[in-house]
Amino acid sequence: MKKPILIIEDDYDIRNIISDVLTGEGYSVVQVNSGSEALTLIKKGFEPKLILLDLHMPYMTGEEFLSNLEREHPELNAAVSVLVMTAMGSFTLPANCGPGSLLVKPVDIEVLLSKVARSYGP
Repeated sequence: MKKPILIIEDDYDIRNIISDVLTGEGYSVVQVNSGSEALTLIKKGFEPKLILLDLHMPYMTGEEFLSNLEREHPELNAAVSVLVMTAMGSFTLPANCGPGSLLVKPVDIEVLLSKVARSYGP
């Protein structure tokens, strides 16, 4: 079985729409509403293939999640692809997110599917 895509997004509607779209395309999806919830899953052995990460969330930002992932789970951090989602006009893309890893909200479904396909790989 292929590894799932992890959606970390605090907005319930956005999270569910993206999940429904990706599930409809045949991807396995797990969704959580916070970075801390995601880290708890990962500590229990969960290994996503791709992470869709909201940058601006309460309690733990996307950047704080990535920092924790890098520090606490360096092997997974090196292996997993991350697509960053944000509605903010001005921000700095986290260092461990490469070019093309940005999804601007509201997310265009065709752009989402294209970037997920490219990032997910074979």
